[in-house]
Amino acid sequence: MESEENGNEHKLRLYAHIGQFSEEGLATARVRADGTWAHIHRDGSRAFAQSYGGVGPFKHGLASVYQGGSAWHIKADGSAAYQERYRYVGDFVEVGGKLLAWVVLDIDNYSRERAFHILPDGTPAYEARFNFTGDFQSNGLAQVR
Repeated sequence: MESEENGNEHKLRLYAHIGQFSEEGLATARVRADGTWAHIHRDGSRAFAQSYGGVGPFKHGLASVYQGGSAWHIKADGSAAYQERYRYVGDFVEVGGKLLAWVVLDIDNYSRERAFHILPDGTPAYEARFNFTGDFQSNGLAQVR
């Protein structure tokens, strides 16, 4: 009978790369068999069945995922945090007691003003749109143009 430690080592060998573990106890991991990305527990087991073309680490209970040219955020249970899909998304950062992430609308939009920040439920944090938005910094400001 295989020990738990040997079983965990076997599970961990399923991944070509494992990122740092988040406060949620999950890490990003590149699946060796197919090159997709997933989130795993410390013992090497998958956090949920879905894997993606790319994933970001969990921060504040949310992680970015990329699949087929679209990006969005998921919760620690693997469910989508909101319905909208974007071309790019940033990590959520805390600003003045609110969590905000930058997003860029789909490139097919061809609008120069397609970047803004969202709340964790996917709603825009404000009405303005920009050519570029960055993360909010500790001073409460974000670069935009």
